[in-house]
Amino acid sequence: VKRYFEYEDPNGTVHEIWRQVSLKLPHIKLIMNRDKRLVKRDLTEPDCSCLCSNQSGIHTTL
Repeated sequence: VKRYFEYEDPNGTVHEIWRQVSLKLPHIKLIMNRDKRLVKRDLTEPDCSCLCSNQSGIHTTL
C-alpha cells in the first residue's frame, strides 16, 4: 500500500479515505443496531392489527 499512497501528506489520499470512513461509520453502526432491535415475523397473512384494533367505527385516513 505504501507504494501507492503518500502517508506524509496531511491532506493526501489516505487521510481522505479515513475521513470518509469516519463519516460513514456512525450511519453503519445505526443500521446495525436497528437490525438487532427489529422483530422479524414469519407471517403467512398480512398483519392488519392497526385496522382491526379500531373498534370505534370512525374511519381515519393518513
